[in-house]
Amino acid sequence: MGMEEVDETQQKQLVNAVLMLLSKGIGIDIIHNLDRNLEEMLLGIEVWIPFYLTGMINSYYMKKPATAMFPQILCTSGSIIMHGECIGSDQSKMLSYTTTNKKLLPYFYEKQEKMLQNANPLIKTYSENDEESFKSFISQYSENLTNAGTDKFENIDFTICGDKFISVNKISTPHMHFVIFNKQLNKAILKFLELE
Repeated sequence: MGMEEVDETQQKQLVNAVLMLLSKGIGIDIIHNLDRNLEEMLLGIEVWIPFYLTGMINSYYMKKPATAMFPQILCTSGSIIMHGECIGSDQSKMLSYTTTNKKLLPYFYEKQEKMLQNANPLIKTYSENDEESFKSFISQYSENLTNAGTDKFENIDFTICGDKFISVNKISTPHMHFVIFNKQLNKAILKFLELE
């Protein structure tokens, strides 16, 4: 299911569910589907960047694309599961829900573990407490770095290291850095910044 196929009500429900979890201090593990077209990747960047700025999201992507027959979303955090799926891209056959049902939790956590075994980290997050680690990491590439700002966000800039990674940097306090190694997502970010 592509983001452009999700109607406005469904998108608001997803955003509200994520906001509810984050506002309660509950972190989220999510595996993003990157098997998307460029426009959809740009929309995803716009939707997810504010959530990533909380530092409470651990994100991954599948090494092999998921099946398009039954696209799904699975977010887990503590005793809360948010799950959604549909048949193909047919929105009339979509099911999504958030649950704390103790009988369902073991199933979804086992499913998550199996999925994570076949996933790569999407973003390495450096919080304000990791500032020295980030500086050490970034200094290894100092000769290959380009900085790019954007007027799309007031307190975010971007550090680009050729085709190796892009760092999305929150420049207001508390400082945070999100290092992205996935080439497809980096291409979408460059397009978003109008650098490609």
